Amino acid sequence: MSQDLKEIIRQEYVKCLQDPAHFMKKYCHIQHPQRGRVIFNLYPFQEKTLRLFRDNPYSIVLKSRQLGISTLAAGYSLWLMLFHKDKNVLCLATKQETAKNMVTKVRFMYDNLPTWLKGGENKMAGLIEEFGIDLSNVEAPEYGAPADDIYEFTLASVSIQNGSKKNPDKSWIIFKYLLGDSGQSYSELFSLPADASNPTDAEINRLGYYKQRLVSLGVAPEDVNTVTEDELVGTTGTLELRTTKGRDGKDYQNIRNFKVASAEAKAPATKKAATAVDNPFA
Repeated sequence: MSQDLKEIIRQEYVKCLQDPAHFMKKYCHIQHPQRGRVIFNLYPFQEKTLRLFRDNPYSIVLKSRQLGISTLAAGYSLWLMLFHKDKNVLCLATKQETAKNMVTKVRFMYDNLPTWLKGGENKMAGLIEEFGIDLSNVEAPEYGAPADDIYEFTLASVSIQNGSKKNPDKSWIIFKYLLGDSGQSYSELFSLPADASNPTDAEINRLGYYKQRLVSLGVAPEDVNTVTEDELVGTTGTLELRTTKGRDGKDYQNIRNFKVASAEAKAPATKKAATAVDNPFA
């Protein structure tokens, strides 16, 4: 590495250290529901909020929804953890999924940073493992999964996970559904064959579930191999979550009914109870 490049990196590192807004606007990416990965371009009020966070150790925010403050807090948490050795971040929420969503935002920003900002030691190594949490910096209390019920959903993201701590050689396609306006989400995982050229019978069966879900999302059977994330994200409809016991005696929560809204329908933002009147699967 040339001395000039080292000096440029050093200057940028100092700027990021001194100003969280500079760090976020230049190096932090977020997931946009329609445009995918985009740089975090802050609004003026968000920059002002960042300064308040930085200059006031005790802050309470009274705000409306959809202002990007949760994403801003995720970026500020990442800034604290990267540039301050003595900082710990505790994430508290009414539900575990809500806390995990915050951690997912931090993980996404970190994963998309340039290597020189991550440093030689992977300070967030735990974020690429089983539950997406580095317990030395972020704690997400256990509050339980979404209750069994019928929900109006929006498909928020489609992603691929390559490997986990327990299964480093496996890959999954993950559909993440936002459930009404409850702040909760549900992730549906579809495992992929270890060897695409020679899948086992069990792996072919699992691929059948993935194909079935694509068709239920409105994908034509002839397009299941070529459908893209952008074509799926934003789909709305209704789903039912139901917990049943597996053969091993453990409880498993799965989607049992699934219905996509018509193209003309506007996705409602409320959770519907599973009553005889409201049940769209009846």
